[in-house]
Amino acid sequence: MFDEKVTVVSNECVAPSLHVVELAAPQIAASAEPGQFVHLRIPDFEGHVLRRPFSIYQWDGERGTISILYQTVGAGSDRLAESRPGAETMAIGPIGRGWNPPEGVLRTVLVCGGVGVAPLTMLAGQLVARGAAVTCLVGATTAERLVGIERLQELGASVEIATDDGAAGYHGFCTDLLAAHLEGADYVAVCGPGPMEKVAASLVAAHREAGNEIACEVSVERRMACGIGACLSCVVETVEGRKRACVDGPVFEDTEVVW
Repeated sequence: MFDEKVTVVSNECVAPSLHVVELAAPQIAASAEPGQFVHLRIPDFEGHVLRRPFSIYQWDGERGTISILYQTVGAGSDRLAESRPGAETMAIGPIGRGWNPPEGVLRTVLVCGGVGVAPLTMLAGQLVARGAAVTCLVGATTAERLVGIERLQELGASVEIATDDGAAGYHGFCTDLLAAHLEGADYVAVCGPGPMEKVAASLVAAHREAGNEIACEVSVERRMACGIGACLSCVVETVEGRKRACVDGPVFEDTEVVW
């Protein structure tokens, strides 16, 4: 984990209220793993002392850069969207427990809800490199808010789309597509809104009860103040008691979480 000075390389709007910022962060880029995140001080936002947690979307160790896919939802993210190339700030990272798929998995399903596609993108590439077949179920409220599809396909994953309003792909939720892909799958990874993750976990649990072996991990989202495990603002209820999303997670096995 590094507390590194980072520089904005680019910052683009990729969909309504969705942006991708690329940061020069050589130390973080050299050590990041799929599913980890950074705790970023918003550039030129001195009036707010708390940093913001953002999943690492992509990274390039040779160029020394990381990318963050983020949604503008408040003052901090709005200010981040205004950052221009050359702006400098600080980031702590890479933080947290990332994805840990079992060795030898062959048929995997990644369930991506909204910006939940971000921490699953590099996992998709890692699994393809291991020789696994990867299906990504990507959901959004409407077609114009679907992001990351081309990148997933470039990495070698197959993609199925679901939109809440039926504007593209399946009319409904990406979890509606999951049941059809569980037969024969040996690993599922889920990231998205909490209710979506709960539904996905229940579908996997039912599949296990039918006698099928399948591993499943979820990346939980919590508000964080410190990002390094000290403040206890991001606790997750687990079967082993309360754990911290920032350092004990954000990725947990589905059976760990008390839903």
